[in-house]
Amino acid sequence: MEFSQLTSPQIKVQDEQTAHQDLLKSNLPKSKLFAAMLDGANQHFKHHAYKNIWLGINKLALIHNAQFLKKRSPQQKLCAVLKSDAYGHGIDIVTPILEPLVDCYAITETHEASLIRQISQKTIIRIRPATALEVIQGLKEGLDIQETVGSNDQALMLGQLAVEHKTRIKIHLNIDSTGMGHDGYSSNLKAWEITLNQIEQLLMHPGLDIVGIMGHLPKSGDVDTQAALCKVYDFVEKAFIIKEKFNLKNIETHIFSSAGLLRSHEIPLEIRCHLTMNRVGAALFGQKSFHCEDVSSLRHVMNACTFIADVYTRYAGEQSGYGGYYTVVREKEQHALTAGGWTIMPREALRGDSNDRGIAPIKLVNEQGHYHDVLGNPSMNSLACNALSCNGDYLLSRNDPVFIMADPAFVPGQTSNTISHYVQSPPSRITTTLGNPYYAARFIIEYHE
Repeated sequence: MEFSQLTSPQIKVQDEQTAHQDLLKSNLPKSKLFAAMLDGANQHFKHHAYKNIWLGINKLALIHNAQFLKKRSPQQKLCAVLKSDAYGHGIDIVTPILEPLVDCYAITETHEASLIRQISQKTIIRIRPATALEVIQGLKEGLDIQETVGSNDQALMLGQLAVEHKTRIKIHLNIDSTGMGHDGYSSNLKAWEITLNQIEQLLMHPGLDIVGIMGHLPKSGDVDTQAALCKVYDFVEKAFIIKEKFNLKNIETHIFSSAGLLRSHEIPLEIRCHLTMNRVGAALFGQKSFHCEDVSSLRHVMNACTFIADVYTRYAGEQSGYGGYYTVVREKEQHALTAGGWTIMPREALRGDSNDRGIAPIKLVNEQGHYHDVLGNPSMNSLACNALSCNGDYLLSRNDPVFIMADPAFVPGQTSNTISHYVQSPPSRITTTLGNPYYAARFIIEYHE
């Protein structure tokens, strides 16, 4: 692991008198990583609460993922899905990195669009139906959000607000031909004529412009390729009919999310060529919970970081680590305890009592790239580790910053997959929750794996 640069996002806060400022001014030894972590926390927190977990957002990994996904389908636009504050990674952090690499953005909340607009003037699409209050907020702020509609009631509400604000709202028709079930115009044979009549009404509305047709594959990452293919065929057929019937040939057509794009090579070119854009979120941030071969090419973007709180000595025969599952075998060993742990990660995925050595299937990695064994089971808010690195070249000290990572040498299998799923590529529910500043401050790192 080679670190090349560490910076903190410049985020304006009202209250700069935090405990982190005191740390920055202290005489503690500061590496670049240490300083970036503290400065990142100082930028984010408005209160005197000390947080023991930091999230390092790896800029180089994010760039790699965006470029890799674009190469999967270079003829189509790449839309970065930044919902839920960019899956917990921070819209304010990732948008400047993604701006030169993507064609547009997708969000769900109006305030997410507001953050993007501080950096970019590219297209922003809301990928769920909006409430009237959300639309009004967006219109007042001049955010130019393109809205998604799945019914004429929703569309007419948008049209009325557009007329009242003396503007026109661009809309994407959500066609429910894939079984998503959330929302969308019906493509059922019995209702299809009704859907076409409704779309015709929207074309005449003075406050609306149809600029796109979209769908969503709810199970595009499943093994059942044929079922997913049939849904894509049906969507493309319905979109083609709409575009031909109403002379909407130049509008966007998009259905693929992360898993769909990763498996797009399974779709014949004569079908795929009708799609103009791909929406990617989870894969963009390195999440790998998809059934496709190329998922291993993605790099995880979020890294959990913490500090060493104490270093202490344990002697032969003594137990160490939460639960006492690790027994010291040498005459004496130097052990260390972190100030924070992966608080909301399922502890069953990290247990060290599942093997006779009592070593957990995760590692702590110091700034120099040395790995340290995690001993016993992780507790809710700390980890015990061997202070001496696995190669014997580095001894941890108090206040050393460390990353929490999966053990790269762990024997492959279900447990290893679980570890990799939660540590190297945490699911969106974990990254989104950890990304909340209540849990952790975020800062930018750049390193090569």
